[in-house]
Amino acid sequence: MTQRSLYVAFALILTVSLVSISAPTPADGRDLDVSADFAQQPIPDIWQQVDGEDVRRDSERSWIWGPTIRSATHEPYVESPGGTRAVYYFDKARMEINNPDAPQDSIWYATSGLLIREMMLGQIQVGDAESIDTKPAEIPVTGDLENNPDSPTYATFGDRTVLGGQPGNRTEPQVGEPVQTTLDASGNTGTISNPPYSAEYAEYDDTLGFNIPDIFWNWMEDQPIDAQYLIGHPVTGAYWVDTRIGGEPATVLVQAFERRVLTFNPANDPQWQVEAGNAGLHYRAWRDLEMPDDPSVHALAYSIPYGEIIAEAAIKTGVDPYVLAGVVDAASGFNPKAELNEDRMGLTGVPLPLLEQRGVEYPLDPTFNVRVGADLLALLQNENGGDWQGAIREYFDWQDAAGTFASPPSHAADKAIESAQNFEATYAGQPSPFGVEPDDDEDDSAANPPTPSPPADDDGSGDLYFVGAGEAAHYGQEAFPVERMEEIMMLHAEWGGAVDDWEFDPNGYYCVHPNYIVGERLHLTAPNGQTFWCTIADYVAEGDRDYWWSKWAIEVNWDLFEAMGVPYQETIEVRAPR
Repeated sequence: MTQRSLYVAFALILTVSLVSISAPTPADGRDLDVSADFAQQPIPDIWQQVDGEDVRRDSERSWIWGPTIRSATHEPYVESPGGTRAVYYFDKARMEINNPDAPQDSIWYATSGLLIREMMLGQIQVGDAESIDTKPAEIPVTGDLENNPDSPTYATFGDRTVLGGQPGNRTEPQVGEPVQTTLDASGNTGTISNPPYSAEYAEYDDTLGFNIPDIFWNWMEDQPIDAQYLIGHPVTGAYWVDTRIGGEPATVLVQAFERRVLTFNPANDPQWQVEAGNAGLHYRAWRDLEMPDDPSVHALAYSIPYGEIIAEAAIKTGVDPYVLAGVVDAASGFNPKAELNEDRMGLTGVPLPLLEQRGVEYPLDPTFNVRVGADLLALLQNENGGDWQGAIREYFDWQDAAGTFASPPSHAADKAIESAQNFEATYAGQPSPFGVEPDDDEDDSAANPPTPSPPADDDGSGDLYFVGAGEAAHYGQEAFPVERMEEIMMLHAEWGGAVDDWEFDPNGYYCVHPNYIVGERLHLTAPNGQTFWCTIADYVAEGDRDYWWSKWAIEVNWDLFEAMGVPYQETIEVRAPR
């Protein structure tokens, strides 16, 4: 690609869409299943006190943390020695050690993270008073994550807290009064005259100004360790909400606390009526965190700040994870708020003015920033014939078509190359710290991405270049038949959002990819070696792109998916004409 076409290709990633025919609903991220003993002490001891086998044998109760560790890594934190803290994700919450030099005999040596605040306000905490703005979590606070339109989300609850400078939400004491306030998915409150359970307010917490229902207060009093340590102060009132659990409608009582969300479902068995919500899994879904499947990169993903995000973004784009880690180290030193120069900010030093002028609302969000940087690096690596050092040098010198961005420090590229080599020397070949063994059926290593297979109908002249490989999502047959896809194409053409010489696909094979515009064509290679051409039919909405990049290599309509005849989660290779 020429410099101009490269700029256009990257700019298309950031174009605000006019129509989107898919809006993925967040789902639980890919998770580990590791014993709590993996964590640094005193986390295993704390877990044993509330969720250990002896405790649960003597007293049937709902989980406080969850049965196992779902992921572990390191994240930046200003006040932590070395600027990073160890974090351990459970189903219900996250445990973190902010200062390993602090006295270990204090229960606060390992704390439960303030994930509820982050999700409600859209603020990723990176220090006691430092955070990164992002979009609040549009994830149901209770019930099913998908197909649950009636449940309020964490963002809905964020409008009902005093956090974030909203003191008007503080309530007056109501001890002894019935709990009858409702909250719907749109944030509207009301009164339920005949709730499914006659709860009363038992306590008023005047720290932030919220009443606590008796069913939650009794649960707190029954915990084997300090409830303030486990859940903190209430940050919203208690609300009856409609939700769906296992696809079935239910009405439950929900209240958000600093470190947990508590729910009460009167339809459950008594010992399971009060539960801590799955805030740990919800948080991972909100930030789209996934520990890569390939155990060969677990050492890197666990050890470096934002290692999960970096390794997964690299794998999705076909970039070596150690190379992307080197770029992040040189661009920001793993500081998500770093400024490489006046124009380039965030973990990967992506030119900020370019992101802003394309309407990117939260360019410093670590997940989004890394994925955009990985995508640009992948484009440059393809342009350089796979030469990753050449790609790094172009990455730090990259300009828009007008050449308007300030040049970064001249040593950045050299530092990135050196860091990439150091990361590889340190972590490559190391066993998974989680004890995960390689799958004998998997010959490919994410740390050494395989060379893409040549397409069956490529004559070797280089007319096609490799875009990426991964899973293929598909649209429903009934919701988006060929006729609907072609209607959407015509709409884009009317708005000037299609290539000049666009045509309907001769086979009715349509696809969507954030890097390409309506009417362009992509070449797909299925695992069985069969190849197909598809025509871009729509854009991916701006708000969906970071999620899209993390999940798929291509989206196709049902006709094409059926023609390819591939099972779910099989790898599709995507190429485009030069």
